[in-house]
Amino acid sequence: MLSYTLTVLLLNLVEEWLNGTALYYYFQSPLMGISTWLRPVVFPLLSNPFVITISTLGIIFLEVILFISIALPLKARRKILQLGIMFHLLIALFFGLISFFFATAGGLILYMIPLENNFNFKNFIVKWKRLFTRLRLT
Repeated sequence: MLSYTLTVLLLNLVEEWLNGTALYYYFQSPLMGISTWLRPVVFPLLSNPFVITISTLGIIFLEVILFISIALPLKARRKILQLGIMFHLLIALFFGLISFFFATAGGLILYMIPLENNFNFKNFIVKWKRLFTRLRLT
């Protein structure tokens, strides 16, 4: 997807993304900052430089993986699709960009799954429900 290519290229031009502090500034921003209800949970993590650096650089790494996934086998793309949808769901939760999530999730599905394959959305939802159920029980 062209947007992931451009994102990776543009993020590498910004010093805060390269030195791993960009998320700190995004989360603190009064204009683009994190959702109010998440601040008590996330703000303590912002004081840990390791968490901020790994999270910021992890985003760049995930964007690169999303970009190159078109050249990977379908089985690998399905796993990456789940990572991409989870990533964009977190963006929706953290920043309140709900319509952005639906647009990018739809784009990822079109990008990752070949047209000759049927995408079983119901099966996809059932797998995610199982995953969240396991996470709650442990």
